[in-house]
Amino acid sequence: MDKCRITLADSDLSYLAPIELLLLREYANQIELQIITDKEYLRQFFADPQHIDVLVINEDLWQDEFRRQDIRQLFFLCEEEHPNIHTEENDIVLYKYTSARDVYASINIVLRRQLGTQTRLVTQSVMVYSPQGGSGKTTTALGVCCGLTNLGSRVLFISLEPLQTFSGLLPETPSMSDALIQQMIAGRVDTATLQSNILHNVFDYLAPMQYPLTSYGIGAGLYTAILQTASGQLGYDFIVLDCSSDFTADKAALMRSATFVVLPFHGDRDGACKFQKLRLCINTSDTEKYIFVHTPSTSIPVTSEDFPPLLVIPPVAGLEQNGPADLSKIQASSAFTELIYRFL
Repeated sequence: MDKCRITLADSDLSYLAPIELLLLREYANQIELQIITDKEYLRQFFADPQHIDVLVINEDLWQDEFRRQDIRQLFFLCEEEHPNIHTEENDIVLYKYTSARDVYASINIVLRRQLGTQTRLVTQSVMVYSPQGGSGKTTTALGVCCGLTNLGSRVLFISLEPLQTFSGLLPETPSMSDALIQQMIAGRVDTATLQSNILHNVFDYLAPMQYPLTSYGIGAGLYTAILQTASGQLGYDFIVLDCSSDFTADKAALMRSATFVVLPFHGDRDGACKFQKLRLCINTSDTEKYIFVHTPSTSIPVTSEDFPPLLVIPPVAGLEQNGPADLSKIQASSAFTELIYRFL
């Protein structure tokens, strides 16, 4: 079967990048993808006969003469909800400044029809853990959620902290229902109950428990039922787990089953000692899966040669200031960009 030929045309490469990543992640072996950002090159490209299965083009780059080409499906990227261009019956108009996920979802419907597939991505899990308190673990987990969401992924955030406060960055009401807690304890969670406990603010997140985790007799291992239901029934691309600093058999089991494990550390003596202790407990040689990140609290440098190569996540501007916490500061930050691309 010939590959589906897709052309994305927009003068803003940064706008096209998330859509490109989503297409390649799901259809890498089934599509031939071309990105065009230069108007003159686009004109020359269409001067020759072309067959394109899907053309996604900014209205400013469009010329009516392009219709002479063999284009099976045409998407217009428009900066106004009511475009000033002539459209035909089968054309699809996309509002450019909606989320990349929504733009991709529209393209994906057409692609699946053309490719004759209903394949869905397997949910990937990202576990964020550090044995070092105050290492920026929750901020890193929330940064991962924001970054993946910005790239169009569907994300569920779950806190496994004993006191689920989300560092004040997410609203905490309503609390998790007793019905879901009882299902977790029983080891079987139904889809309807789980959905009723999922809240939304930038990304989806599981409602926090009203009382400390330990007061219910629940350990990290009992979240397995939630992970199974969310992965199998709710269609998330990523589930991000924010884990407490204690190291238990449940945490080790989660590490083994997670797709990625992000390990934030401060590069001081305490961080070096905790890191060495952790390496005695788990094999972190798989550098694709285990990603160590340096999260400097102030200007503390990485002083230990015992650390593996680290990604450096700079402080998020504004979070260190007193005053109401604001998730939008994390959402707008580029601090987590390099880390996010590891998952894609």
